[in-house]
Amino acid sequence: MATKLLLGSIPPITIAFIRFLLASSCLLFFIIFIKKEKINLFFLDTFQLLLLGLFGITIYYCAENVSLIYISTSSASLILALIPAATMILSTIFLKEKNRLVNWFGAVIALLGACQIVLKDCNIYELDSLNVGYIYIFIAMISFSLYTVIGKKLLVSRSPVQITAFTFFYGTILLIPLMILESMGSTYINISISTLGNILYLTLVCSIGGYYFWNWGLSGVDSGKASIYINVIPLTAVILGVIVLKEEMTTELISGGVLILSGIYLTNKK
Repeated sequence: MATKLLLGSIPPITIAFIRFLLASSCLLFFIIFIKKEKINLFFLDTFQLLLLGLFGITIYYCAENVSLIYISTSSASLILALIPAATMILSTIFLKEKNRLVNWFGAVIALLGACQIVLKDCNIYELDSLNVGYIYIFIAMISFSLYTVIGKKLLVSRSPVQITAFTFFYGTILLIPLMILESMGSTYINISISTLGNILYLTLVCSIGGYYFWNWGLSGVDSGKASIYINVIPLTAVILGVIVLKEEMTTELISGGVLILSGIYLTNKK
């Protein structure tokens, strides 16, 4: 939602660059000067961290932010709800993670729950017409699934905070040439109090907080099962709308929430 609000003031790729430049600077300062962790970089390790930055930051946020120019946040959430299923498939292929039939059934149930919530504000027939926004958000969905699988392998040798910091760092560097290309065609940047507030929210809460706890969670559970929690996002968004914006509590919200929580339970069932 914050990204959608910022698109009227800052170009999409520039939003991602500013957000992760601030986030990576804060995290690296924390690691080096406060935690004073020892940082060792090896060629293979650096290559894997570069891939994390590429898939988890550069491709994902470029594609997602640009998609929001063409499609609604509800439509984008519907496509992103496919991340758990894609991650489960990729983790089965590349990480040899074992998933029972009940786990796959849980992923489908959670996806249906996410669709139930998103579709209350989204016309399903809108998906019939080919919109470039859906191509971008589909790329974002695949990219984050790859990020999750690669991150699971790397968490064996590094702490979640280091994984998060270097993901941001390399992702930010890879954003620079894309931002330069964008600036050649888009020159609008309007700074206001609300713009700064949205940037700080994206940096501190969504980037530093969200990615740290995501990587921390990956260190303890299979990537395919962890990714199912992404389906909580549309549920959380609607609940916050009810509490903060006084939106109506609908039957779609209640039934969708039950499906999501049931799917999470089945996906994690041993």
